[in-house]
Formats: sequence, structure tokens, C-alpha cells
Amino acid sequence: MERKLSTILAADVVGFSKMMAADEEGTLEILKNRRFVIDNSIKEQGGKIFGSAGDSVIAEFDSPVKATECGVQFQSKMQALNDNIAEGQQMIFRVGIHIGDVMVAEDNLFGDAVNIAARLEAEAKPGGLCLSKTVVDIVGGKLKVSFEDAGELELKNIDHPVQAFFVVPSKGATRWVHDNTEGPKVKIQKAEPGSLAVMLFKNLSKDEEQDYFCEGFSEDLISVLSQFRKLVVISGNASFSYRDSNKNPKEIGEDLGVRYMLEGSVRKLGPKMRISSNLIFT
Repeated sequence: MERKLSTILAADVVGFSKMMAADEEGTLEILKNRRFVIDNSIKEQGGKIFGSAGDSVIAEFDSPVKATECGVQFQSKMQALNDNIAEGQQMIFRVGIHIGDVMVAEDNLFGDAVNIAARLEAEAKPGGLCLSKTVVDIVGGKLKVSFEDAGELELKNIDHPVQAFFVVPSKGATRWVHDNTEGPKVKIQKAEPGSLAVMLFKNLSKDEEQDYFCEGFSEDLISVLSQFRKLVVISGNASFSYRDSNKNPKEIGEDLGVRYMLEGSVRKLGPKMRISSNLIFT
């Protein structure tokens, strides 16, 4: 059987069963949207998904640096999506990363590296990452993060302790915050340079049916812009709630934790349509 050295990233949702019990359809819709962001982050960093069941994702990377960068990237985007969303609709992930020898069987991978990554994921803080010492030794100072020693962990079904570390964003980067006393809430403490809120585009025509077009167009913009690696785009659930707000862009930017707002309008003129947009620095 073919064997190779791979970096494995494992992720899943905190409290997924509880969310499903409360609202199956709503939870699956949120998961679908989150997976779109996660899958794109994995692809952008050269990773490949080889395991996906329910709320879990397992991917392989050639580089521990790329795997860690991917995890940091999509956790940051998850924070932006969760910010200012009702607690019951927030979806928070844990991530575990390990590097080791794996066995290749068709399109799947097996071995301790996969199992350890999955167990480290369970040890990660909500909204955070847990890495093995093997990964940390390689990643070192190559990324703008620091590491908190988690000690030697006794992992389920692993016959030896694993030295692990939690990822801590460096100063000047977005900080991950979790308060266990108030349930699973993740909040961005500082607006990232590339953070953006797409506001609901306004319908300037008399045709009320264009309201649906405006909403769909705005949602499509969010989906497309979310694919850019260096851009954090918050969810429409958060930004669209300001459709009738009297707040100015600076106030909305502070509320949403973003540096930029994209607003616009749609006007239907017979068979033609005019779409205008304006990018605002908040």
C-alpha cells in the first residue's frame, strides 16, 4: 500500500448536534454557507478534502505552513460571519493539525496522522486551532501567530501522549475571543484591513419585484467576494439588518467590525438595468 508524509487538518462544528435538534433545516443551510468558505480556503492553500461527513472536514496539505495558514484564514472568516448574528445561528469550528505518515487507499487516507489531527481538533478551543509540536516546530515564525503550550495531551485511542499547542494570533491581528459563561459567541475585537460589509442594494425603481433581485444580487456579491483569500466578508444576515438604519457608515462599520462598506442601488429602465455601487472607508 502506498504511503506518504502529509499534513492533516481536521475541523468540525462546536455543538452541532444541539443546533440540529433546535433547527435542522436552518442549521444545514448555515453549514452549507460555511462549507463554501472553508472549502475555498482549503483549495486556495493547495489542500485537498478527502473526508467529509456531517459537520466534519478532513483535508491534506503538502505543507504544514499552508495547512496552518488555511486554518487561521477560515477561522478568521468564521468570526466575521458570526459577528452580530443571533447566538442560535452562530456556527463555531474547532481545528486540529498534525503531520505524519499516512496510507493511501484510492481517494482516502488512513493512519495515526489522521487520527491524531482529529483528536487534536477535539482539544482545540472553540473558534481556535490546536497543533501538534511536530507542526509547530516546522511552522515556527513563518506566520503572524504565536503559540500557547497545551502540554502533553492523552488523546483517545492514541497510545502515546502528544505535545500540543494552541494558536494565538499575534498583536495587530484579529483576536479570537470565547466566553464559556455566555455560550458559543465569537467576536472580532479589531477590524481587519481587508474586512468588508456588503449592504443590501436599494431598489430605485417602482417595480417591487426588483426587491428580490436586489437581495439576490447582494447575496451573490457576498459569495463571490468571499472567495478572495485576503478579504473577510461578513454575512448578509449581519449587514442586511441595517437596511432601514439611520446610522452613518462609520457607526455601522464600528458595529460590524469592518473597514469597508459596499453599498449600491439598482434601477430598472424598461428592458435595461442600471446598477451603481460605492465603496466606503469606515
